[in-house]
Amino acid sequence: MPLSDTDIKRVADAVVDRLLSKDAFDAPRDAADYSPDPKSPQHYWTGRSVFNDLVTRVRRIDATLTKKES
Repeated sequence: MPLSDTDIKRVADAVVDRLLSKDAFDAPRDAADYSPDPKSPQHYWTGRSVFNDLVTRVRRIDATLTKKES
């Protein structure tokens, strides 16, 4: 049975809520302040940090693509 638009919105909302409420994700290894030490706060990001990083990366890709099209 295919998902309705309402179902898709519910799933998306649940993913965003989970992302923004989770306390600790492993930080990406290419983060400027990444630390391999699990006891260091730079080893973990909050859900908001992950979300902000994703937005920054998407904007960087968009800017690069837009620049190439010009």
